[in-house]
Amino acid sequence: MRKVLALLVAVIGLGLVVILVLFALLHTTYLTPLTNQALAHSRFSGLSAESVEYQYPLHLTLNNATYRQGEQTWYLPQLAFSVSPRLVKAGKLALDTLLIDGLNIRQPQSLSAILQTLDIGQLALQHLDLASGALSARDVDVQIAHPEWHTGWLPYGTIQLSAAQLYYQGEALNQLLIDADYRAQNSTVYGASFRWRNANVSGQAEQYPHGWSLVNVTVSGLDINDADTLDHALAVLAPLHQHVSHINSLDLLSSSFTLAGAQFNNLDASLENLDLTRSWWQQSKGYLSFDAESIDYLGQQLISATAKLHFDDDRLTVDDFDADFKQGRVQLSGTIRPHSATLQSLQISGIKWLEDTPALAALAEKIRALQQLSIAQLDINRSQIIQLDQKPYWQLSGLNVDGQQLELIRNGQPGLWNGELEISANSLSYGPLIASQGVVNTHSQKGDWQLERLFIPLEQGYIEGSGRWQLNEDGAPWQLTLSGDGLPLASWLTWFDVPLTGSGLSEFNLDAQGLSASRALLTHSLSGQLSASVREGHLALTGQPVRPPYAQDFTLEQLTVSADRGRLTLRSEALSGPQMTGSVRGEIDLVNPSQGHLWLRMHSPCQRLDADLVAGDYQAGNPCQPMQPAINTPPETSLGTD
Repeated sequence: MRKVLALLVAVIGLGLVVILVLFALLHTTYLTPLTNQALAHSRFSGLSAESVEYQYPLHLTLNNATYRQGEQTWYLPQLAFSVSPRLVKAGKLALDTLLIDGLNIRQPQSLSAILQTLDIGQLALQHLDLASGALSARDVDVQIAHPEWHTGWLPYGTIQLSAAQLYYQGEALNQLLIDADYRAQNSTVYGASFRWRNANVSGQAEQYPHGWSLVNVTVSGLDINDADTLDHALAVLAPLHQHVSHINSLDLLSSSFTLAGAQFNNLDASLENLDLTRSWWQQSKGYLSFDAESIDYLGQQLISATAKLHFDDDRLTVDDFDADFKQGRVQLSGTIRPHSATLQSLQISGIKWLEDTPALAALAEKIRALQQLSIAQLDINRSQIIQLDQKPYWQLSGLNVDGQQLELIRNGQPGLWNGELEISANSLSYGPLIASQGVVNTHSQKGDWQLERLFIPLEQGYIEGSGRWQLNEDGAPWQLTLSGDGLPLASWLTWFDVPLTGSGLSEFNLDAQGLSASRALLTHSLSGQLSASVREGHLALTGQPVRPPYAQDFTLEQLTVSADRGRLTLRSEALSGPQMTGSVRGEIDLVNPSQGHLWLRMHSPCQRLDADLVAGDYQAGNPCQPMQPAINTPPETSLGTD
């Protein structure tokens, strides 16, 4: 028994001596060759180090290590790890911690393939430089608690990451910081921040089955110059944000960029609860508010623009849109749908639309494309529109409009279906027609539109009228009564292609009626009568080789135009002048007006003019001299005024 006990004591003592010897070797220069020898006979046979340090109890640090795998060689300035007391977990070498410092890698998949063979409690990569395809990053520090690899080279786990720069397709994210819990599902970014395009970006994010949602994100100072657009920059970064499908809350501060054709300058905006997989019209309880120094879109500029927008159930509710525009101001509130608009208020003051009237026409076309349009309160004050892009030129100055409970489009048909409207202008002109202090009063109830008063004072006369348009009746019957005096003759000549200039004053009376539900109905139903006269008239033919040039003073006692279901008949009485006799007659069918005729005949001893004002054919001559040849196709010459 004593011998057995003595043998046991001897074995234990020998074991302790061996352990003490091995422990002593861990603190000598023999540690490095012993470690390299051990590694050479392990699954990490390609790993070696210039020096190895040991720390109690199971921590090793490999300095200036090299790892060779196939044709790849990696240099690791420092590799440190702590072996788990359990040594093996689930068939893998168990490490409590693993630190890799200073690695420069071009194939992260290869590194992840190696790390997947280990069970790591805490993985740390420091001063990592990464390049993989179009993606590169420098000076990356990352810590991952309990990393788990399933698919891809980035493991799941609790991640804390920082990088001096992340670079992708020409776009750089600088000073990147991320604190996240990355999982196969329901991942969370507790905090992230970086600099991009001179902007500071920070926020949080949450993962849902449909994608990522941005939470409390702030973008401050974004500045993308005119040579680039935010659309392009976001398209480049699509692989980094393509899984973002929702905005819980996002604030833009002091940012300038171009997006969807609109240029925003010094924009502050707040976005809430927006689904990025849906259009604006498909949102549910979404919200957007903005305040911009200026917004440029399609050649138009809004200054100091602010608004609050609510998106819900196929509608956009606008609260307090306010902007300076065309030297004036626009304020708007109401609800807009894809094909309709219901405005509570539209206020326009001091607008001066002096150029780019095609943009105004384009806006009018968009409005006419609506199926429904109503405005509870319309106020236009001290505004001006001048159209100089094409003849006849026209302008409205000192324009004032007051509208109440207006329904302007119903089922795609424009008109005053309901409401009261008063329009006035301090001055207005259309071609040679110049007027001032024009007034229109009109109202409608259930589609029965009545023109109560039209009164336009002219320089030497007036135009006044009244009418009715029954939009609610079959065929939309209408009737109009107009009368005027002092209307310049030149305003009538603008309708014809013959190069005539004229002066003189006309007086007229018009009673007309018809159906307007379609163009065909209008051309087949127009009936009524126009009677007119001209005093102190003068006609001249311009730009033609007639010597002397044709010119004639005249008086027209009466011109009668009778309309019967779209067929017009014209007859004149007492067209005369000094030693001149003449006539006006014609027939025009509105179904095919270009095939009609309107003949003007003015003959005197030494001057003759025969013209078809519809066809544009004319013949002028001086019987006292050889006859000038007929000219059937006059050049394009605008009609002048006196």
